[in-house]
Amino acid sequence: EAAAIYTSVLTSNPKFKGLVLYRLSQTLVRDSKPLEALTLLSSELNDDSLNIDLVTYIAMIYAQGEIEDQCLPTQKCLAEPTIENLLTRADQSAVAVNTLGVLRYQRGNHLEAEQLFRKSRVIDPKYASALNNLGVILLQRHEIGEALLLFNSASALEQNSGVVQLNLGNALEEAGRTGEAAQHFQSAALLERENLVCHACLAISLISSGKIKEAQLAINDGINADPQNTSMVLVSAILQSKLGC
Repeated sequence: EAAAIYTSVLTSNPKFKGLVLYRLSQTLVRDSKPLEALTLLSSELNDDSLNIDLVTYIAMIYAQGEIEDQCLPTQKCLAEPTIENLLTRADQSAVAVNTLGVLRYQRGNHLEAEQLFRKSRVIDPKYASALNNLGVILLQRHEIGEALLLFNSASALEQNSGVVQLNLGNALEEAGRTGEAAQHFQSAALLERENLVCHACLAISLISSGKIKEAQLAINDGINADPQNTSMVLVSAILQSKLGC
């Protein structure tokens, strides 16, 4: 239904066409139609000018999974190296530099990704995505204090980002601040109801804190979000083991 609405809006050549394209592409990705999303965005690129927003949207779809092999035979979308070259050209755009960092990170080039996230932060100190991504790398290196500062800054800038709330919760958990961590996992689960990682982290945090009833509710919410996913069943097994069942 949402895709039909956005498609209808596009036919009227709206003032904020780029935003509508983004919303439609994200809807298609959520509907497990990433190939359609890539084809749509690629068709809007103009060889005469660089639309960094469109390039960024395309790059983020590539970053979410292996789609290039499906896309290229259709000859309706750009190859990932071409996308990377376009992003590299826009080296004064915090969004482009950060997105290039995400692609490097996905390929396992964490050092180069960190450098790009830091550069994006210099270009725009208030760009929450770069702060969050840099925080993830530092947390993986167990630099918890610096990671917490970055996640807190990102959270202040993007209060409705479930991903940032999730990462902030993980950092607080690492710091041994389990009560605060649970609060942020709760926020993440509310913001990202279909993201089972949020529900699982909340449930595990509550189990660790001995809040069994609350943990069971979090598990139930996760199961209701996706009854076919086994991850919440595993978390439920952890809870049962705690109860000696």
